[in-house]
Amino acid sequence: MSFEEEFGDWLSYATVSVEPFGGSGAWGDSYGAAVAVPAFYDFQERRVVTTDGTVITTSTVLFAASSFHDQLAPGSKVTIPGESAVYKVIQRRAWPGDDTHLEVTLL
Repeated sequence: MSFEEEFGDWLSYATVSVEPFGGSGAWGDSYGAAVAVPAFYDFQERRVVTTDGTVITTSTVLFAASSFHDQLAPGSKVTIPGESAVYKVIQRRAWPGDDTHLEVTLL
């Protein structure tokens, strides 16, 4: 059974807009051109420890193909259609037991 078949019944699907994080400098953060990423998402509260050790409670999780690994780097901006908020990627990891998909935590 594919990821889409297994989780499509309980997760929302959208093609999200991602502005890949390019880095920080004297003029602030830089981002690449927006790319369309097909993904499933869910609003679920969870505690996350960021790469700098900060503990954050977040409520949005995105699931996408691992081919979008570079675009979904921590710091990237994500816009979900129909949502007014612009989210920031705070954590990205391979889906447990399946390295073809990513689990991305948004803030």
